[in-house]
Amino acid sequence: MEILNDKNLIYEKIKENKLTLLYFSSPTCSACMAIKEKLLFELKKYPKIKAFEIPPFNNEEILAHFNIFTFPAILLYIDGKEYIREARYVSIERLINDIDRLYNLSLN
Repeated sequence: MEILNDKNLIYEKIKENKLTLLYFSSPTCSACMAIKEKLLFELKKYPKIKAFEIPPFNNEEILAHFNIFTFPAILLYIDGKEYIREARYVSIERLINDIDRLYNLSLN
């Protein structure tokens, strides 16, 4: 998962990739680490999804722009439009089911 720290670069990645996942987390959040590990494992099934991590430090403007008020937060964009937003209490099983459904729909 590539780390992004620039709002313009984030928008560029969202525009240039059909499927873009943004993962907002904090190194002080133990749940964030566990969810990230599970998410990375599951994302191996979806090679067309480009995943990026946005750290919280010195990125208050980015966090505010994407309306991120808690960690972890996961956003999935398809063709530049937000389709999934999960935050704080994330069910990996439900998230992966949603990703799988949208992934298959977007490729057909």
